[in-house]
Amino acid sequence: GILYAFVFYRKDKLLEEIRRFWRWTLFGFRFLTVTFLALLLLEPIMESVSTKLEKPIVVLAHDNSESLLLGKDSLYISGEYKDELVKLEKKLSEKFEVQSYTFGGDVTEGLNLDFKEKTTNISDFFAQIFTRFYNRNLGAIIIASDGIYNHGTDPVYIADKIKNTPIYSIALGDTS
Repeated sequence: GILYAFVFYRKDKLLEEIRRFWRWTLFGFRFLTVTFLALLLLEPIMESVSTKLEKPIVVLAHDNSESLLLGKDSLYISGEYKDELVKLEKKLSEKFEVQSYTFGGDVTEGLNLDFKEKTTNISDFFAQIFTRFYNRNLGAIIIASDGIYNHGTDPVYIADKIKNTPIYSIALGDTS
């Protein structure tokens, strides 16, 4: 901007009649205008880099269907297991951002286990996780279920859409 203004006002015959104060004022305005326009034109070349550190997200999901209580270990699942699951959530929250979900017919936030859902739709759970955490720092998915789904599509196909995220399973219910 300064070079452009200098070249323009250096030997201009028309400006010899104007007082020196006004020449310097015009020089300053020309310098500011050209500099501002150059910055606007070069702005896409400049990069601003900002770093935001966030904890990896761990999704802790639990099946809330009635089929979990049909096996031999139903007393353990409805009692002591719930406490262990809450302890796991607290331990994970020390290093990770833990998002808890309960699924059955619908997906709800939190570990609200009453085991009264009639259907299990694991594919809907994975579809919602894919939508909610797309392009986020998803570290892992921990899913506790008996693996029996009676609603929706095969969850393997939907889980394949969640790339680069390990899925850990806690097998519950009947071992067969």
